[in-house]
Amino acid sequence: MKRYIITLILLITCTFTLTGCRNQTTDSGFKENVEIAWDDVKDDFDQIDQDVENDTSKQDVKALTQTILDGYDKIKEGITQDNQEEAKKIYEAASRLEYIEKNTDQKLSNEEKEILELGKKTKTLMMHYYGNGEGVFQDAVDDVENGIDRVKNFTEEKWNDFKDKLEFSILLQDFIKRIIFKSKNDKIEKLKYINNLKEHFLTKKEEGTYIPNETEINDFIIQEKLTRKDA
Repeated sequence: MKRYIITLILLITCTFTLTGCRNQTTDSGFKENVEIAWDDVKDDFDQIDQDVENDTSKQDVKALTQTILDGYDKIKEGITQDNQEEAKKIYEAASRLEYIEKNTDQKLSNEEKEILELGKKTKTLMMHYYGNGEGVFQDAVDDVENGIDRVKNFTEEKWNDFKDKLEFSILLQDFIKRIIFKSKNDKIEKLKYINNLKEHFLTKKEEGTYIPNETEINDFIIQEKLTRKDA
């Protein structure tokens, strides 16, 4: 009888121990299940980040933010095997926003910056769901939810202005890459080539300042793409 009682106590202890491990609380305060560890998905998500960096196609910022908005309610209680695919979609959208934020050379309004910052903030929050978060979990939640509220208040007119800025930024970056390609590695030729751009690709305003001539730049890029394709 004594042995039976001891065995029963051990079984109960093991049950509580296993339950405690299953419903672990991260140091940052995330109190739900961490069903999938970061180490189990790190390679997949690193590949997503790599694919985003290599993807030169035009991105719809509004669609990316909508992916986060639509998916957030599905993962906010934690990421499990059931919603893991949704989590990957959200992570990819967040990664694309973060990449745009890092690489845009346009002067953005505070509202526009906050839209792009939603990408980094979403990735930060998702690290908590995988048990690898930094900082305070509730702060990460507040950052994402406040960002989502700002997205919801963005008017169609603001979205259109924002898209125009980002599209021209991508155009200009592609243009610069073509300059480097055309002038190869010859520094003197590169300097000469860039020095001659002012008259052809910039339009002088009355006050003496210059603005990019988008039509000329676009025509140049199209021509260069055809040249490279033929070569």
